[in-house]
Amino acid sequence: MFKENNAKKERQAQQIIPFDETTLSTELECCYNEFKYYKDKAKNEIAALGFAVSYILQFLWQNTPKIDTIIDFTQMIRQTKIINSQEQQKLQEIQSLLSAKGIEPLKLYYTPYPRDTEDSEEKLKRQRAEKYSRHQDNKNNIIRQNKRPIRFYTTLDWDKFYMNFPVIKRLSKDYLNNKQGIYSKNFTDQMEEMLTQNQYIFSILKKLPQGEHIFHFAIDIRENRSDKNVDSYIIIREGDKVPQGYKLVSQCKPYEIDTLNCQNQSFSDEEFMRQAITNLLLNMTGQFSTDISVALLIRQAGKNVPIVGQGILAYEAYNVSKEINQQSWNDTMQDLSLYACSGKFSLNYAPTKISIRKRIKGNTSAIEYRIDEMVAYIYDSFDFLDQYHEFNDDGEIIKLGQPVGAWDFEKRAFSIWGSIRQMATYKPEKFILSNMISLNIENVLLGRKQQFYYLYNQDYQDYQNLHPMD
Repeated sequence: MFKENNAKKERQAQQIIPFDETTLSTELECCYNEFKYYKDKAKNEIAALGFAVSYILQFLWQNTPKIDTIIDFTQMIRQTKIINSQEQQKLQEIQSLLSAKGIEPLKLYYTPYPRDTEDSEEKLKRQRAEKYSRHQDNKNNIIRQNKRPIRFYTTLDWDKFYMNFPVIKRLSKDYLNNKQGIYSKNFTDQMEEMLTQNQYIFSILKKLPQGEHIFHFAIDIRENRSDKNVDSYIIIREGDKVPQGYKLVSQCKPYEIDTLNCQNQSFSDEEFMRQAITNLLLNMTGQFSTDISVALLIRQAGKNVPIVGQGILAYEAYNVSKEINQQSWNDTMQDLSLYACSGKFSLNYAPTKISIRKRIKGNTSAIEYRIDEMVAYIYDSFDFLDQYHEFNDDGEIIKLGQPVGAWDFEKRAFSIWGSIRQMATYKPEKFILSNMISLNIENVLLGRKQQFYYLYNQDYQDYQNLHPMD
């Protein structure tokens, strides 16, 4: 029993880590180094684009006022930190690349976070994370009664940004042209609920004369009732005035629609993992007779090809060029740069225009509908407010939260292999038998002693809670 208690105290001591306010600024430096490498040395413009956008978003987010000080949600976020000449030069260099791609300077905005989406179990997990995560000066952390009421967002163009990346190009046909995947049972069920259970819509349908009629969808933008489609949507006859407090879905910004979608498809950690494995590791493991239990992907100085190895033994990628060519490597770096920028995200679908045909026979009537137009949008809020680490009542981490990428602070670089290991937490069933070592809590905690940082949403929450910025 004595040994068990000592072991328990040791585990808890490992997990109570003082807050280090330099962590995210060091990650920002790593991100800029990756941008420079892919832009100037590797000549991989798309990978450079991913790290460029990641740098800008990180810079804006890290230099924002504390969430609790925000009063006006309608204004663009004002940067509170004085930018020195070196930082200004970096921002100008990055914006030059973005401008060449037709991407306007990015800006962060606020939007109120839905307050009614946290159930009792989620609240308990959040409050444990607030209590037991990193502390400052041995002070007790503030435990909030309610979830932080703010989201950060910006707008990234689908064609000018997302469609540059191989993973999006490969999957876009399935996500945008797959009618069966979009018009799923979930989609039709939600449409039928809106048409029959929404009293505003039902009263309009009840009064309709026989024939075909065209309507446009609008949503209530006065209050963000996340996921409550029946309460939020109305239909408006073509040419009619939109009621006060509502906005046509076709004119809404993604954050205004939020999760009031009828269908979504996820670009998940698992999907990024699948693409990385397919490009780099799957065929590689069959190339060698030795058991590659840990495949290290290391970028050689001055070269834009990987070294693959186990322990001291290393095989240069040139020797396996028939299995892994330069294009596969470039594609993977581009996909990973998008992952470093966005992490997982979802493509959402919301109806904007509907045709309704009403037939009347005697005392009965029948309604048929056809969705004529919809919007597909990404709303990937840049707030890190969800999927924190899960803690038990003793303050021990029992489950890691949402990964944000792995970084080698000693080399000031993005860790390819470390990030793939993070994604391996969600690895697809078909790769379970591969000899990939997944990441565990001990790896994350001990990695920092070697200047190797696996970053998670929790790190960003701690930054907003504990960073001394006003």
